[in-house]
Amino acid sequence: MRAAEYFAAHAIDPAVAAEVGVTEAGGALVYPYRDGAGAFERRRPLNGAEAKTLQPSGRPLVCWWPSGHPEPEATVLVCEGESDALAALSAISGAGNLHPAAGELLHELVVCAVPGASFPADRLVSELQGVGRVLLAPDDDEAGDRFAGRAADALRAAGIPCARLPLAGGDLADYLAAAEDRAGALAQVVADAEAEAPTPHAPAEPLPFVSAAELRANTPAEPDWIWQGYLAPGALTLLAAKPKAGKSTLAVAVSEAVASDAGSFLGRAVLGGPVIYVSEETAATLAHKLPAIDGIRILTRDACWPKPSWAELVAGSVAEARRIGAALLVVDTLPYWASLPAEAEKDAGAAQAAMQPLIDATRDGLAVLVPLHQRKGGGEDGEGVRGSGAIAGTADIVLELERVKRPCERVLLALSRYPSTPGSLLIERDPFGVWAAGAEGERSDARSIADRQSILTALDDGSELTRAELEVATGAVERQWHAQLDALIAEGKVQRTGAGRKGSPYRFALLRVDAAQAPAQHRAESPTSAASFSAALPVGEQQKEAGEAAATNGAHCAESLSVADAMPVEINGTLWTPSQLTTLREEFEVEAAEREAIAA
Repeated sequence: MRAAEYFAAHAIDPAVAAEVGVTEAGGALVYPYRDGAGAFERRRPLNGAEAKTLQPSGRPLVCWWPSGHPEPEATVLVCEGESDALAALSAISGAGNLHPAAGELLHELVVCAVPGASFPADRLVSELQGVGRVLLAPDDDEAGDRFAGRAADALRAAGIPCARLPLAGGDLADYLAAAEDRAGALAQVVADAEAEAPTPHAPAEPLPFVSAAELRANTPAEPDWIWQGYLAPGALTLLAAKPKAGKSTLAVAVSEAVASDAGSFLGRAVLGGPVIYVSEETAATLAHKLPAIDGIRILTRDACWPKPSWAELVAGSVAEARRIGAALLVVDTLPYWASLPAEAEKDAGAAQAAMQPLIDATRDGLAVLVPLHQRKGGGEDGEGVRGSGAIAGTADIVLELERVKRPCERVLLALSRYPSTPGSLLIERDPFGVWAAGAEGERSDARSIADRQSILTALDDGSELTRAELEVATGAVERQWHAQLDALIAEGKVQRTGAGRKGSPYRFALLRVDAAQAPAQHRAESPTSAASFSAALPVGEQQKEAGEAAATNGAHCAESLSVADAMPVEINGTLWTPSQLTTLREEFEVEAAEREAIAA
């Protein structure tokens, strides 16, 4: 096939093609392109209907602007492929015989082509910044429908009005080739599409700006939390985790706590109210996980078939929430209900558009919780959330549920716009379904919290373990957790025995406390614990004083009282348990022997 034959079959005026720099060379049409790195060419072999336009290796896909880039506020016609763009330009060139209004409509168009229906929507948005409106003219097939949906969502999310040309059964070139009056046919289909694309206009009233002082004065320091630190009215919370890590289980447990007005969950206050729960599971797999209470309204995937559009689903859920006065909306999971395939999750425009209905739901005063998946490789500071950064960036709170050493434990990591959200919280769910919270701290403390809990768990059965035995019990080397062990000793939660030498290694055990020891333990767990020495003396000197006293007082206590019934002893204003005195005495004796050896 020669270029002339190809042009005739695709409603292309050869003069128009030549005017925009299209040539024939080596049995192919050559389209001139330009990107940030300079000029390059795409070639379409003229060797059959199945031939595809070839992209040069190493060059990114960009839009083709045969007549140049648009002016601000222009109307842009986006075609799928160079041939459709040339057909549109050819029709526009013949608009001289049309009614003036129709001719003006066509001459206002700036034509561009995307190199295929897989062109990223966010890249299209970036090339169309500043235009007034966009008319999409993809092929009337499945791939074209997907492109039109992604592009429209991304454009509207960026504030650019758009509409799709109503082509039936083919592409734009086919549509124009079948028309007797090609310019008139294009004008008609453009007019039909433009009727759906509203013209942006200035707001009728001034936008509600306020001063920073007014905003601070009129905004509470903390929201009226539904679940303290994690779920708030008007806030969007994401809960990300690896498959089968327990995100849906946690979402159900939180829903139960809210719906049953439990008062607290995982050590944090809960404000009760009805819950709307939309699940990707079927009734058969979900029912046994749910509490038998009326306060949770459930929608399962098998009850909602055929699946509604994403916007319809969220709107219907909000309507049900209004009807029952719900406090919380849970949508589990985002990719399933929003119909986001993996490639669309990575598209910033498509991701932002998918989040918009959820943001609209928060404007109804709902707390919104959305479980979704983590990346396979994880990530720091919210980057573990799978898909485009626009997903995590849209949320007010991002939670990541991660496994730790024990199968029943998880650590809940958080990034939040609110200062009262803990960065990390160790949580546990026992085999009977009972939840408990452990230590909390900054996000960077997550490993330390997990190591601390591993030590306490290893010693919980009353064992006295050496450091080597603790390595086996915790599954981690000593250098990872030794600082946490020292802290537990300093806090009076773990006691150390032994001389720390061959034949008498240090052993560690939980400090068991009965009623007689409760005052000392209370001091050990308080901010002014027994391990907090006076600032007036160096720590070593105070240990020395305590050790010297322990050589007499500690020995007496050890001989006359057992650990279970001994009273704490006050030395230099600090309370010491007999086990602590024994340890100090042994350390003092070892240090004294070392000093004598050095002196000798």
